[in-house]
Amino acid sequence: MKTFFKWLDKIENIFAAIGMWMIAFMMGLVVFEVIIRNLFNYSFGWSIDYTSYALLYIAFLGAAWLLREGGHVSVNILEEYLQEKSIKFLDYIIVISGILLSLVLVYYGIGVTWDLYSNDVRSLSVVKTPLAYVVMIIPIGSLLLLFEFFRKGYLLVTVKVPAETIDTKKATTNINRDVSINPKTNV
Repeated sequence: MKTFFKWLDKIENIFAAIGMWMIAFMMGLVVFEVIIRNLFNYSFGWSIDYTSYALLYIAFLGAAWLLREGGHVSVNILEEYLQEKSIKFLDYIIVISGILLSLVLVYYGIGVTWDLYSNDVRSLSVVKTPLAYVVMIIPIGSLLLLFEFFRKGYLLVTVKVPAETIDTKKATTNINRDVSINPKTNV
């Protein structure tokens, strides 16, 4: 498991870096488009399309990495009123829900991507981008998200603390050791 988690970390880091560069590219493209439009009264027909596609890619490239880092938005109003056993139960529900949602996204994402590819569906814009290449990030990013939810579930079962208190990197490193994880120190 430790080797799998290390590979998962590497892939997630690569995807997050690609997403970061896409944000920089998108920002540069929008700034360049505004400057060209204001100075020369000229607009690129493809810039809006590709910035929209980049937003989709950024979301799915970074989702698993963000889950690993604990960066997703969470509402924890009830946690101060619930017992630790109830919080643990909610953590199981969250992990199972995440796994199920990721499975649905992978399954339907593959189906939609294949349908778009086999029918050679293209965008209606000037560039006529094949939409299969735009949508294919959904099953790929969702598969990584599925693996990350599996890791959260595995650590939730083996480490015995609430999922949001697990520092995935430290817990993965210590996975084969007999280590108790202290929620106060985050591992």
